[in-house]
Amino acid sequence: MKPESYYLAVHRHEEAQNSFTICADGKPLSTERHRNVSFNVNAVSYGAVTGSYAALEMLGFAFLHPLEPSHPPSLRFNIPELETAKTWSPTESRFPILIYDEPYWPERGFHIHTQHPLEITEVLQGHDIPQFGPHGPECRQFSKRAYASPNQRTEYTANASFPIAYCERWEDMVIDVDFFFEWCVANRLNKVEWLLLNNYKWGEELPTRFHRLKKLVDLAHRYSLLVGADVPVGNVQQHAWSIVNVRLPLQQQIQQIHARVDWILSAGFDFMTTESGLSEFTHPECELMMDLLNAFARHVNGTWGREAAIKVHCSTGQHCENYLDPRTGDLLNFNFLPTYADAGLAVFPHTVQAYAFDDPIGGAYGNQNFSYVEEYLVYEAKRGQRSVMYYGETAYWVSVDVDVPLFLPIYGERRLRDLYKIAVREQSEQFRMDGQMNFDSGWEWGYWLGDVVTARASWNPFVGRPPRERHGDFSVPHRTDTGEPVSDVARYHQAGEWDAFAVSIRPLTRLYGPVYAERLENLLVSLSKLQADVLIAGQIHGRPSPDVSKLSGIAYLSGFDTWSEIPRLLKLAMTQPNKVFMKEESDPLWPYVLELLEHMEATFQSMTDQMNLLYEDVVTQQRQQQQAASEDEADRFVIGDDAMVLLQELKDCIEMLWLRARHVMLLYDSKQAQVMQVEALSSGESTLRYKLLSEARELLKQATSVVERRESAYRFHWERAAAWRDNPTVYRFGYLWSVHSLYYWWRDQGLAEASPFLNPHSPCYLNRMDSTEVAVGWGKYTLEFLRTFINQYTPFSSLYPLEIFNCLSSPATEYEFPRDLHARKPLK
Repeated sequence: MKPESYYLAVHRHEEAQNSFTICADGKPLSTERHRNVSFNVNAVSYGAVTGSYAALEMLGFAFLHPLEPSHPPSLRFNIPELETAKTWSPTESRFPILIYDEPYWPERGFHIHTQHPLEITEVLQGHDIPQFGPHGPECRQFSKRAYASPNQRTEYTANASFPIAYCERWEDMVIDVDFFFEWCVANRLNKVEWLLLNNYKWGEELPTRFHRLKKLVDLAHRYSLLVGADVPVGNVQQHAWSIVNVRLPLQQQIQQIHARVDWILSAGFDFMTTESGLSEFTHPECELMMDLLNAFARHVNGTWGREAAIKVHCSTGQHCENYLDPRTGDLLNFNFLPTYADAGLAVFPHTVQAYAFDDPIGGAYGNQNFSYVEEYLVYEAKRGQRSVMYYGETAYWVSVDVDVPLFLPIYGERRLRDLYKIAVREQSEQFRMDGQMNFDSGWEWGYWLGDVVTARASWNPFVGRPPRERHGDFSVPHRTDTGEPVSDVARYHQAGEWDAFAVSIRPLTRLYGPVYAERLENLLVSLSKLQADVLIAGQIHGRPSPDVSKLSGIAYLSGFDTWSEIPRLLKLAMTQPNKVFMKEESDPLWPYVLELLEHMEATFQSMTDQMNLLYEDVVTQQRQQQQAASEDEADRFVIGDDAMVLLQELKDCIEMLWLRARHVMLLYDSKQAQVMQVEALSSGESTLRYKLLSEARELLKQATSVVERRESAYRFHWERAAAWRDNPTVYRFGYLWSVHSLYYWWRDQGLAEASPFLNPHSPCYLNRMDSTEVAVGWGKYTLEFLRTFINQYTPFSSLYPLEIFNCLSSPATEYEFPRDLHARKPLK
């Protein structure tokens, strides 16, 4: 048996109907690969732990949302592992069914990006909420899960009234980290890491944080999970706890590296990762960066004997003058500088958003696709000099998807597709990478589904012949009509890609029994296919996009804010796909935009109708089951309350996807009506424009109702992630505040309603970011004062161009919509 593999032995007792014995055991983490970790890997066998959770899944449990496992209404025996694992029945055994499973890659991790204000950002930093008090026992009422029984679901409502301001103690939030660690091993991960934050304004808190971080690491070790800390060497962006002051002499910077590494590894962390440059888009001299990376790797890997790694980002436009790319002889992309670093420094090549390596990405981060990231990954793996792990992601915050919100199961499918492609290339080109570290940024609004698929894909990427199901055409030949060979990857994409995805979502769909599991599976696969075709490729009824660089569906459903618009205005690389803006009616692609938006609205409405029908059918069956008296409960499949909670969430998510598509369509149609009015010099089109904008406002009420329903079902008090409040990150709000307020929707509404002649808005319209705080970690209160002064005492401050002063900082208090949509005096 390989390290970390497990087996299950299942014996049916003939003397007792529906009685089974299930035994799980397995191999521990590899001591050859994971040397000098801070705990005894043999004390708790990873394989036995993972096998035990596989056994629980056989009994009807599910580990889908990282903060809430799903419990069956009664134990029921099934063998889902038969779909993917190896099974045999030895002749001489008391256990007629043996299930054996082993990981395809040895490294399988998740990175929780705590530079974003997520569900567990504070607790992973060792902080209370609020960071500087008060935190008395009265705060427990906001953390009731910490005192509830294990199978009791506690809902937090957005309208709940408490006698004190929102607060949570660190001790009361640790239970959520425990749930997350459990989710990791249940979904076959063996590593987890998060990014450590700090700021000069926080004062002396390191002793408390050290104690709390050590407790979290010890908790993970009980599951046999390896724990890492991401600590940037010189990157000061977004309150990162950067190690060095690059203005100091090199030797002092190296001493700073040694001191920080010693502090973190003494807290029990098993590995460390870092970030290159001074930010995602800026860097110091390449020679200095190289010296710092080598000092980091040699101290972590050499002195401590632990794993060191660096993220290889996908930003563009940065090169090293004194280093050449060994593959091409051109100036080296700064992000690829680790090619020349110490061999003890592993690399994590990174892609962003819901794009596979070969998908068109509309210019995001200055790229047309991520095939060059794939080739760099393969190059480093073939060299065999350092560890290589793929670093994709399953949510993008800010503005693109999770905080709109857009339900994108295509995320999981695309990560599975990438991993399959790498696995096939490994076999055909004779190399091996070490696995995956997935970038994770939020779990609500169905984003847990992509995480489940992605986590398990690093255990089993379905390499070889994909599972033969019903979503693909397995008549795809091995050769074309001209005799050219068809690669395994091409056959997978043509035949089995969606079948593999269907199997990957069965930890969810099997909760709904033989009657409804297939319907839900078909619906989610169909939705993901639509997203691949329409949101990524920009196709309309299968017709290729005339210009996917500005006509991908996702570009129009994504949110746009000040810091999305300014790079475009300055002709710099954007962090999200490009589009035709509402004010660009003269763009030759404008007619295609209107057609694309109409197509998206119609297709997502159809998916919403199908999901509503499925949900009503399941509710009806559940009601009938509760009313019917049956002597033999085992003869019928009962859908549990936990499964219904998940189904309601999927229903709300798909409805919001349709509402977002319809809202954007109405706003663009209103601009088209405005164009028609100008051309016709009549008032008829003006009436139409007013009608469309009014309908868009009414739609916002419907979307608000869905948001309120979901907030009552968040797995934590809603203010933890959806309120406007200070937190350890550079942002004044939680990652779901823009969902709570429908910020992107209202901002689009305001832009559509504004007159292009009398009161056009600048890119600084409704800015909510503190520019210098995000970039270098300071200055937000000074700039906030300046913005407030200008808005309060300067005439016409809300008009272009004086509105640009709002780019300096966010407002001091929360935006309220529609109150602040067209305020003459912007919020102080």
